[in-house]
Amino acid sequence: MQKNAYLVICGPLASGKTSLTRLIAEKLNYQPIYENLKEHLYFTDYYSDMYKWGFHTAIYFLVRALESQRAVRKVLNVGPVCQDWFVNEHQAVYNKHMFRQGILTERDYVACEHLDKILSDYSVRPDLVIYLKTQASTLLDRISKRRRQEIVQVFFCN
Repeated sequence: MQKNAYLVICGPLASGKTSLTRLIAEKLNYQPIYENLKEHLYFTDYYSDMYKWGFHTAIYFLVRALESQRAVRKVLNVGPVCQDWFVNEHQAVYNKHMFRQGILTERDYVACEHLDKILSDYSVRPDLVIYLKTQASTLLDRISKRRRQEIVQVFFCN
C-alpha cells in the first residue's frame, strides 16, 4: 500500500502559500489545510503590544501547530494533504525573530523551544516542502491590499 503524500508550502506572509495550496488542491485533488490567522486569539493584541502579547502568541501558534498535525494525520488516512504553512516555521523563524527583537525573553524562548521539540515528536514529516521566495516590495503590496498595515510597520519599518 502506497503512503499518501504530505506536501507543505512555506514562505513569508503574503508570498502566495494559500494560493498555491488552493491550486494544488484543485488540480491534484489534495486535501488543503490552511492557517487561519482570523481565528488567532492573540493576533490583534500582538500587533498592539508585542512585548506584552509575544509569549501568548508564540504559545498559541505552537498549540495550533499540534492541532494541525492531528488534522494532517486524519486526512492522510484517506488521501494526500497540502498545507499552507509548516509547523516548524513558528519556532525556527518567528519565535527566533521575536527573541532576537527582545519581544520574547530568553526564558520564554526556551519554553517555546522545549514545546516545539515535544511537538516534533508528534509531527508528520512532509514528503515535500516548497519554499516561496518573494521580493519585499511584492510582500508589502500584498499585505497592504489585505489591510494589514500593522504588519507592514512591524516587519518593514523597524
